[in-house]
Amino acid sequence: MFFLFSDVILYTVRVHDGQLRFKVQGKLPTPGLKVEETQPMHGINHCFSLCASQKHIVIGAPSAQEHTKWLQDLHRCTKGRPPHNSSSHSLNEESYESSDEIEDEKVGSHHVNTSVHICWHRNISISCNDLLVSMKHSLSGYLLRKFKNSSGWQKVWVVLANLCLFFYRSYLDESPLASLPLAGYKIMHTVNGDLVSGDCIFKLVFKNHEYFFTVENKHIFERWMEAISMCTLTDEENTRL
Repeated sequence: MFFLFSDVILYTVRVHDGQLRFKVQGKLPTPGLKVEETQPMHGINHCFSLCASQKHIVIGAPSAQEHTKWLQDLHRCTKGRPPHNSSSHSLNEESYESSDEIEDEKVGSHHVNTSVHICWHRNISISCNDLLVSMKHSLSGYLLRKFKNSSGWQKVWVVLANLCLFFYRSYLDESPLASLPLAGYKIMHTVNGDLVSGDCIFKLVFKNHEYFFTVENKHIFERWMEAISMCTLTDEENTRL
């Protein structure tokens, strides 16, 4: 797994200890780093290479969209300032960790949806531009929520922020009941085959996970559809407005 900072890119390997932990295997300074697109290698498409003074590595992105996002952020960083001396400490023995759960879950000390574990489990990247776009598309309000196999609707106060939906019993609550990171999800209109359907109902889908939401009117429906579609980081045009 790769971590790109303003002055360095880290490449890591997972530590198999029952937790989602990563050990830094190497690093490349981004100032002066040469980034080049390369031909597919070993059956892997969307490749690019990183060339430093003493290292040369080839990376394969999982999709064309991921490939574009990495190239954009890498080109931005390679034109940045040289790293400060304060950041020259060794990173080889540092590790990054996160919870191994990926479901919509209760918020607590043992269940935290971090960007690290979302990117790992959903095989997706979160770029600088993704974060900037998400800041422009925050939204909050009461929605009715229904899980795919549940029998009824639950009224919750929903806050869209930082590429994530946070669910509260009321707008007065300080701590959310649960959260749902949106990266990798698709936002869609309901279809005839769904258990529920309507003009003001939309659904969020990731693999076999489905969540339905309904709102009061078409105007609010369109606002939520537009805002969430900018935070799912998917490239299927038929799932977005």
